[in-house]
Amino acid sequence: MLLSKYLKTTSIKKGVKMSEMKGGSVLFFVRHGKYEGNIGQVCLIDELGPHLSSVGREETASFAKKIAQLQVPSVYCGLSHRAKETARIISQANVHCPPLNEDPRVGPMIVDYRGADIIALTSSPQAGYDQVERAWFEGRLPSIEPPLDFYNRVAGFLEEMRDASGNLLVVAHWETLRAAIAYSNNITFTNLNTLPAIAGRALHNQLYSFVLS
Repeated sequence: MLLSKYLKTTSIKKGVKMSEMKGGSVLFFVRHGKYEGNIGQVCLIDELGPHLSSVGREETASFAKKIAQLQVPSVYCGLSHRAKETARIISQANVHCPPLNEDPRVGPMIVDYRGADIIALTSSPQAGYDQVERAWFEGRLPSIEPPLDFYNRVAGFLEEMRDASGNLLVVAHWETLRAAIAYSNNITFTNLNTLPAIAGRALHNQLYSFVLS
């Protein structure tokens, strides 16, 4: 399944007016900026993860200027360093000065870094994202928050926001976006085989949008 089936890459040049978006609240999603390198591209630094790299900060600042006219009542992010730093740069650059709200429900999977499975994972040079993800869905990484628990907390956030007035700008993580896509499209999230890998992961510092109907 292609990313474009569920998401629209919002044109920055044309701008976005909330009054033009019909059918429910609109979720504008930005994946956090590029961050400091990690083993196997997996975030295994500490419970809040790595910080933005110098390149990530520069690219986020440039991106924030491009969406400075975006009209959103507030900016939401999780508790990870990279999400908060990205959201702070975007919020401060926005001409409407939207407040920044931290909400752990849109954060990445919760990991117990003391777990034997995680310690073994960090020592493996083959610990790529796809391998970790499959092991996670198959329940072979008990030190990582179960997929359904992760989905339910993201869905709980979106359910609450859907019933509120206005629209959302969320700065979060790729897995958060995929949970939001699953929620919005009634896709089963409990098994990797019933949640097809969406081709083309969300890019860093790219504005995506879809309707929470």
